[in-house]
Formats: sequence, C-alpha cells, structure tokens
Amino acid sequence: MKYVKFLITVIVSLSILAGSISCNKSKDAPDVLEDDTLSGRPVEEVNQTADITGSGVNVRKGPGIDYAVEFQLNKGSVVEILDERFPDDAGKDVAFTEHEWVDTGGGYYAAPNKFEPGVMTTAYKIDEHFSLNKGMAVKVCFSADPGGHGCVHVEYVTAGQKDTLKLIDMDMVSFRDKVKPAGGTAWFKIRDKIGNTGWVYGDYVKPHEVTK
Repeated sequence: MKYVKFLITVIVSLSILAGSISCNKSKDAPDVLEDDTLSGRPVEEVNQTADITGSGVNVRKGPGIDYAVEFQLNKGSVVEILDERFPDDAGKDVAFTEHEWVDTGGGYYAAPNKFEPGVMTTAYKIDEHFSLNKGMAVKVCFSADPGGHGCVHVEYVTAGQKDTLKLIDMDMVSFRDKVKPAGGTAWFKIRDKIGNTGWVYGDYVKPHEVTK
C-alpha cells in the first residue's frame, strides 16, 4: 500500500513538473505566423493604381524620351505606380526656345541643332504614308534662318530608325500648336498586370483616387 501511494506521489509530481516546463517554454517561444509564406518577410505596402489614358503608350527604360521603349500599353490598362520622377523644371511654365543659326563664315550659316524634348499633342501628317501620332515623343529645334524664315527641325524615331523633318514658315506655326515641351511633366514608373515595369510620361497616367 505504501508502495502504491509512493508511485502516485511520483506520478503527480512529474505531471506538475512537465506542466511547468511547458508553460515556461510557451512564454519564451517566438510568435509563429499561421501563413508561413510571410514568415521572415516584411509585408509590402500597397501601391497606388492608375489607368493608362492613351493608345499605344510607350513604356520606357527610364524617365525621359531618350530612353529606349521596352513595350507599349493600351488605353484603359490598369497599372501599379511604383515611383514618380519630376524633372528640375517641373511645375514651371516650360516653353521651347527659339535658337539662332550659327555663322560659319563666308556668308554661310548652319542650323542651330539644339533639340529639346517634346510630345505630340495632336497628330501631324507628314505625307499620305506617315504621320507623327498623338503622344509620340519628338525632339524639336525652333529657329529663324538668316533669311527671316521661321524653321523647325523635328527628330523622331519610327520603326527603330531616327529621321529628321524640316518645316519652314507657316508649317512651323501650325506645328508649334501640335507639340508641347516634355520637361514640365512628371514620369511614372509603373508595373503592369503581368509584372512588366517601366516609365510612362505623366500625361498618359491617371492615378486612381486613394480612399482612406
């Protein structure tokens, strides 16, 4: 009988000791996430989304028209905004400069060849086969030649090839109404629905309203 009581006492004592160890262990143990896919990784912030407002909008490798086009997006595409880059002159009244021709001597002058980035606001028909389309990135040089004729040289890229257009007099005036300086508008770094990333000119990105 004494032996049985002794066994019961030992069993009870061991149970109490095991419970105590279990409690201490649970206090010291770190929190465990139920979703192990998040374990050890910070939860990313949710970025703002936006609509693409133009058709065939170029997505470039960097924030400017000098960067190569990576791919294009169609009107209505929903993208995620990753970053926003403003040029130094953003927010100011940005206008094209009219440059002077260079006197090369002997009564000869050379075009100034000082091009500034711009974006077509409406299409400009060059001939029956080709137009500079709305939203197309161009580089322009406005000037007046020594004879007093207003001139504009336009650099553009089509089918991977750079070309230059020269306009004189009234064509220059009508063209000026169809192009705007690119310097005063922000560029957005975006990610599309399949994970492609790149930079888009801000005129063609309409951010969704953020509700709190």
